[in-house]
Amino acid sequence: YIKLSFRIALTSKLKQIKKLIKMNSLISLKSSMSKKKTINLKIKKYTEGIQDFSTVIRLDSLNGSAYINRGLCYYNLKDSIHSCQDWKKATQFQLKKAEEFLTKHCR
Repeated sequence: YIKLSFRIALTSKLKQIKKLIKMNSLISLKSSMSKKKTINLKIKKYTEGIQDFSTVIRLDSLNGSAYINRGLCYYNLKDSIHSCQDWKKATQFQLKKAEEFLTKHCR
């Protein structure tokens, strides 16, 4: 009985450790993606920026800034449909910049 209880406890701990490792990997990935996407936007690699911001949005769909910045990438590629869609989505997060871009560039 003691061996079984010990095994169950270890199995539970192992699951917790695996979960923490996965969470830390996700945090590291988010941090790396954040740096990369900002650089792509600054050096005008808009197509790569769209891919990076899309990855961030897949990882964290509540990241309003990612929608704004992906919208900027689309805008710089002359894709007003997608840029306006992203800015409209970003307004759901009460981001002032999203409202500004939407008002200025979308009808």
